[in-house]
Amino acid sequence: MKFSKENNNQISVVLYSSLFFILTEIILLRISTQFFFFFSHLPILFLCIILTQRQIINSVVLSAIILTLIKNFSIFEFINYKDLIFLSFVSIVALSFTFLNHLKKNENHMNGIIFSRLILILGFILSVFILFYYRNLDHSAMIESLSEILRKFNPKSLYYSADTFSEILTLIVNILPSVNFLVIISVFIVNFRLAIMICKSLKFIQNYSFSFKNISLEKSYTYIFLFFIILKLLNFEGIEILSVNILIFLSSGYIAEGYQNLQTYFEKFEISSSIKFLIIFLLFIFLGYVLLLIIFLIGFYKNIKKLLFRI
Repeated sequence: MKFSKENNNQISVVLYSSLFFILTEIILLRISTQFFFFFSHLPILFLCIILTQRQIINSVVLSAIILTLIKNFSIFEFINYKDLIFLSFVSIVALSFTFLNHLKKNENHMNGIIFSRLILILGFILSVFILFYYRNLDHSAMIESLSEILRKFNPKSLYYSADTFSEILTLIVNILPSVNFLVIISVFIVNFRLAIMICKSLKFIQNYSFSFKNISLEKSYTYIFLFFIILKLLNFEGIEILSVNILIFLSSGYIAEGYQNLQTYFEKFEISSSIKFLIIFLLFIFLGYVLLLIIFLIGFYKNIKKLLFRI
């Protein structure tokens, strides 16, 4: 009897979780595609935090089956396969992050490893996307659309030579995959923080916790980054787009660690967290991408030092 009751409870949790996930995603999509893009991570992350691993897997599988049936029977006309593919990708990111957190043993030293491996998993997905889809596309229509946008919002671009303007457009189009992935990981981090806040406000028990403080990237992360630098320098035909995009995306790990080191430096001065953030924000306004480059170099230098001195 006890086993049967427990089993029924598990089934109820999975059913209600799947219903919550499906309804919230449909509502988000119904509001607007932009709203869906920015907040589609939130329902799945919320469930990942409060459910067990088995419950998560069962809920995701059941939700996938129901959403596929909804699309096939055209119950909601505004849902298309592109949205379902994006939602599948969002679910993969959330599940990867969750399972990595469930594997960690040491609370204080595993956050950097989890973050490193999450970036590498996404980097692998980015590589597959570029090699088997993006590089085989005809980018002419995309370049033409981008050209019109740049001419509209940047009148100075009219004075560029045809060759220079074409090179700029080609570069932007080539790095679009990594830029999109950077946006997605940023949106994911914001949604994770929101999910944690919701769990705490509703007083749900969290099955795992993760802090973006004390992030120290794995040594293997830097080896992979250096490997792609070598690939870029050797300039192999056919994988140039891949190497550039992977380098840009993996740079996010060093930016995260560099930013953390910058915050640690400001901790020497007795000022509040809001003032520290305001100082960094103002520095970014005045220095722009130069500050971003400095933060990246701080993070990269720290990891190179770890390799050289075996810290």
